[in-house]
Amino acid sequence: MFDAALDRAGLTALWPADAERMLAAIRRIKAQGITPPAQQTLAEAAAELTAQGAELLLIACSEYSLLAPALTAPVPILDTIDVLAEAIHHHSQIQLR
Repeated sequence: MFDAALDRAGLTALWPADAERMLAAIRRIKAQGITPPAQQTLAEAAAELTAQGAELLLIACSEYSLLAPALTAPVPILDTIDVLAEAIHHHSQIQLR
């Protein structure tokens, strides 16, 4: 979903190698909420991506947004839910003519 936009910006997306593990964690979050195994999956994916040279981690899944506040990494972490919320707030402040 983000690859084309990142490409146009001259950026390259990196993805965790084990997509099925990431999807399983999403299913676990939907069924059970925040769990230590789901948190571990996200933390290990963050470590994998930063080891590959990621300069920013983009949390682009609403289920992972539930885990994002506890995630730490040596690079900035940007949650797309936060970006959306800021855009909605900004838009709501625009004066209608």
